[in-house]
Amino acid sequence: MVFAAEDAMGDKPVRREADATRLDPMSQPAPRVKPATVCPVCGTLYEAKDLKVCPTDGAQLLPVNA
Repeated sequence: MVFAAEDAMGDKPVRREADATRLDPMSQPAPRVKPATVCPVCGTLYEAKDLKVCPTDGAQLLPVNA
């Protein structure tokens, strides 16, 4: 019995597409500068760590824990 070349090799190879379930790493956004201190009276956030007193009401600024 004689077989054609395709029959002897089996099915033609199937090209695999990229795996749709694979997670590619996303580029990370630039880190935002978090406020360093907060006024306990007016709630204003300040980015300067060296600022010790709120310029609005004179209250002592507290460090931000988050």
